[in-house]
Amino acid sequence: MRRTFTRGPGSTGPPTALVRGALRGALTLAALGWASMASPSDLPASDAGRYALHGTSHVAGTSLGARVVAADLLAEVGPGRSASEVRVKLVWHAYRCELTAQIAAGDLAFPDGQTCLIEVLEPEARGRVEARLTSGRGRLQGGELELELSFEVAGAQQTHLAARRVTGRGTQLEVPDAWMPELPVSGRVTSSARGRREPP
Repeated sequence: MRRTFTRGPGSTGPPTALVRGALRGALTLAALGWASMASPSDLPASDAGRYALHGTSHVAGTSLGARVVAADLLAEVGPGRSASEVRVKLVWHAYRCELTAQIAAGDLAFPDGQTCLIEVLEPEARGRVEARLTSGRGRLQGGELELELSFEVAGAQQTHLAARRVTGRGTQLEVPDAWMPELPVSGRVTSSARGRREPP
């Protein structure tokens, strides 16, 4: 059946209800098209979440010294921008570093060259350091996360000296607290840690 729409005085287009209906239909079709093109994430929903990791970090370099320190941090794991991408946000005290990795059958591969800018604001130190990922891999499966990450660090930092009393040759000298001149920082930090997913 052919239908004819009659325009009223001053009307220059089809009825408003018809336009709205056509617009809703177009938007619905567009949404269905996008949904059909989207790929499900390769990250199992049971493995997304927050992990408490424990391990060690090997530190070496200028102004960093050579030492082994505890690597106790939190990792927040979630889907990335594609089905095979995973987002891993590392949290250590007030510092955060967000990385991405490719996941395949639970294996994580972190692309080299990712950087994190760290603003150091401590009572004994302050400065700015950039950490650049040189290698990274991991394993995520069954609610357990394991990471092995290596960073090159570079930047500058100041250290704080507390007020103190210096004694020499029978005299005492009061030295006020002060910040030392800024010194360059460079070196490498290699960390390995593992842990289980925290309850939601």
